[in-house]
Amino acid sequence: GGFILSDEPFFQQLPIYAFYQRAIESGDSFLWNPQSFSGFPSFVGFYAFFSPTAWLAFRTLPLIHAFNWSLALSFVLAALITAAFLRNLGVSRLGSCLAAFAYGITSIIFIASLIAANTAVALPLLFLVFERLARSPSWQTVLVAALATAWVWLSAGHQWMVYAIIAAVAFTLFSAWHRSRVAGAGSRWRFALGTTLIAALALAIGTAVGLAQLLPSAEYARLSVRSGGLSYEAASIDPLLPTDAIRYLLPFFRLPLGVPFGSSGAEPFLYLGAIPLFFAVAGFWSRNPYARFFLGLFIVAVLLAIIYSPLFWLTTKLPVLSYFRVPSRWMMVGSFAA
Repeated sequence: GGFILSDEPFFQQLPIYAFYQRAIESGDSFLWNPQSFSGFPSFVGFYAFFSPTAWLAFRTLPLIHAFNWSLALSFVLAALITAAFLRNLGVSRLGSCLAAFAYGITSIIFIASLIAANTAVALPLLFLVFERLARSPSWQTVLVAALATAWVWLSAGHQWMVYAIIAAVAFTLFSAWHRSRVAGAGSRWRFALGTTLIAALALAIGTAVGLAQLLPSAEYARLSVRSGGLSYEAASIDPLLPTDAIRYLLPFFRLPLGVPFGSSGAEPFLYLGAIPLFFAVAGFWSRNPYARFFLGLFIVAVLLAIIYSPLFWLTTKLPVLSYFRVPSRWMMVGSFAA
């Protein structure tokens, strides 16, 4: 009940979704919210107004039920899609179920909004559809990957999804390179390059659909403190601290202020639980190529999220990434990799 009745969903999000629902029921436009200040385009604030799943939920259910059932369903879908992805990689049923359960529990802890719920679903979804694209490049898999990408842009948090897409694309390239070894040395580059181009096509189609949300949000960003990108000082708030490692077992643990690295502001993406954490650590010695990829992904995420990270400083100089803050948000990808 904490995430349903906490201050952000109850006082900020539900009033905006009440306007959204009334607009849908009356056939009015939800592009301008006259009830926010003297009028404001609430949809630019990443409330998933363009999401077909959000529209269906608020079109068919009462406000509270639409919001809460959307959150609850996301936990189940996040776990099921994670299990399907791991089964595709050849992980056993027990291993897939354990990992899916761990990811679902992690999702419950960090979800405090509808876009966060959608983000929990979108991360394994992107890995699943692009893994299938790398496994079997075809127009069918391109279409599925494009539709998934479009839904992600329209439904999930954009900062998290930029990180997730970077990770999913990296995995697609790795998977294509790994699978190309069976095709012979002469065709390995052609196979990997072909998969890369097909993945780029799927991303381009999905992003084109997502421009309905992306373009207005980008225009609004030009009028905010993010205009031109954030400085490193502004972007680097709430990094991952060395003492945050204990939060893999105790998700809400924080040392008091005054203690070195105390009172962490890092976002709660870290919890795995004792048994999944044990197997995650054991995976450091695995020779499975996919396990090694996810180990590398986890290490890169930690290096981006940790306090005083030179890698995160570099991202503040890059297009798109310079608009994002809170280094610890990279651990959404890192904990999924774990």
